[in-house]
Amino acid sequence: MNGETKTGRFARQALEQTRIPFFLGEENGRIAYANQAWKSLLGQKKDLFEAKPWFDYFKAGKNLILEQKEATLETELVLPSEEERWVALLLNTIRTASGQSLFACFVIDYTEYKKKIQEIQISCLHDPLTGLANRILLLDRLNVSLKLHQRDAGHGFSLLYIDLDDFKGVNDELGHTVGDKLLMQTAKRLLPLFRAQDTVCRWGGDEFIVLLDDLVNEKSVKKKAQLIHETLSQPFVIDEHELNVSASIGIATSSAPFDRAEDLLILADQAMYKSKAAGKSRTTLQAPVIRTHSEFKQLEQDMRSGYKRDEFHLVYQPIMDLKSMRISGLEALVRWEHPRRGILYPKDFFPIADRSHFSERLGAWILWQACRQMSKWQAAFRFNGKLKIHVNISSCQFKSPAFQPLLDEVLAFCKLEPETINLECRKESFLNGDRSAGMSIEPLKRISKSNLIVDNLKISLENLNFLFNYRFIPFSMVKIDQSQINYLNTNQTIYNSLKTFIRIFSQIGIELAVKGIESKKQLNTLKMANCHYGQGYYFSKPLNLHETESYLRKYFESSSASESKA
Repeated sequence: MNGETKTGRFARQALEQTRIPFFLGEENGRIAYANQAWKSLLGQKKDLFEAKPWFDYFKAGKNLILEQKEATLETELVLPSEEERWVALLLNTIRTASGQSLFACFVIDYTEYKKKIQEIQISCLHDPLTGLANRILLLDRLNVSLKLHQRDAGHGFSLLYIDLDDFKGVNDELGHTVGDKLLMQTAKRLLPLFRAQDTVCRWGGDEFIVLLDDLVNEKSVKKKAQLIHETLSQPFVIDEHELNVSASIGIATSSAPFDRAEDLLILADQAMYKSKAAGKSRTTLQAPVIRTHSEFKQLEQDMRSGYKRDEFHLVYQPIMDLKSMRISGLEALVRWEHPRRGILYPKDFFPIADRSHFSERLGAWILWQACRQMSKWQAAFRFNGKLKIHVNISSCQFKSPAFQPLLDEVLAFCKLEPETINLECRKESFLNGDRSAGMSIEPLKRISKSNLIVDNLKISLENLNFLFNYRFIPFSMVKIDQSQINYLNTNQTIYNSLKTFIRIFSQIGIELAVKGIESKKQLNTLKMANCHYGQGYYFSKPLNLHETESYLRKYFESSSASESKA
């Protein structure tokens, strides 16, 4: 008996001294016992036996709480000050000798943690300069609208692609600070023009995109564009400068014959450039379905003809090891010298190549060209596999059963070890709604465990979940897109998120690379974050074949000289 009393006394002392709030609650709402941590959390100094029912402090409510025998409930705690805190209520029901139910409750306050998570989510989904939605959030909502439209043709939507006219002149003449303030004021003027269900996004630079949900009527959409012109026509006063601003606007609607969000964005972008070409401060509605379809069919035909006429070529951009500051590889990038349109980039023609099933043929050509060239460089510079060649693989090519035999043939013919080639695939290549995408990479596991890269990934919790859900795929590296790196030195949340990414990836054997490094400051920040690899104009622009060979020759000559001195 004395032992039980002593044990009970020690237990009470332990509960009093713990920093975790604890109380014993009765079914009638009274509190039989509460430790000091619980009283402090509620801001009360007196005993709480006569306070309001204990379950009324929790938003989960009386009925849900009292029906639990043993549970962990995530709910909100409403303090007497009316402040709300996010808590985990760890509850266990105890039966006394008299048959009374007591609820032993620990209360874990995780409000600050939840706020940090929300800050990360907001920073990953919103533009830090203007507070508007960013590319990630717009594309997510655009894909949702597209799926709704595919299920119900009556649910239409429209895109407004807005580009400020002559914005570069503001930056050049008045400086980037004035330019940034102009973008912020533009965002403030645009936001009130639209409904809560619409999405106003800063796409990048001086470009804004508005997703008008459930609005496709041509007259109504043009009226919205006219409102934008009228709002922006009022002078902006920034740091004693009066600025007159106009915008070119392109419109695309869900009536266009495309299945992907990216295709609709291309249409809106093309319409915007038509506005600029027509004299700026104008609105252009993208061509009707038949004309749009014929334009894309023409580009598809041009692409097939251009392939036969050798209009495609590769350029190479160096990738640097940020720890040793030595070159680790080269990314092969395709360019199309169109006879009328000039130089076209993959974003200009690969969506069409995918839809017309031409991307497999073009992708095979890119793989052959890049590997043949790497084989020649290995023989000329004798770097013995120290350098890797990075080749982008489209979703269609990646999932094709013909890809693995092609890869085997290329490696054998070019006499390259599997580790020499890094295959870069976008996240979308793996998203089939099931694990079937894993089948196409099983042969890659047999060849090498270190040659698959996820390209253009954003820093977000969603993408951490993606990597976890698809951990059966042997990723060796993740490449972070440039869009967030631009704000690395001005947004502490993005920097902290990047460090978290790197730490988590390192623990599971995945290295992290960053694209679009353009300044010494960005480089230093990435090195402090322990980022593994990087590429961008700070190191080198994409180089043609002759420039790449000169670059490699100088690099290996200087490396040999340094090693000789050492």
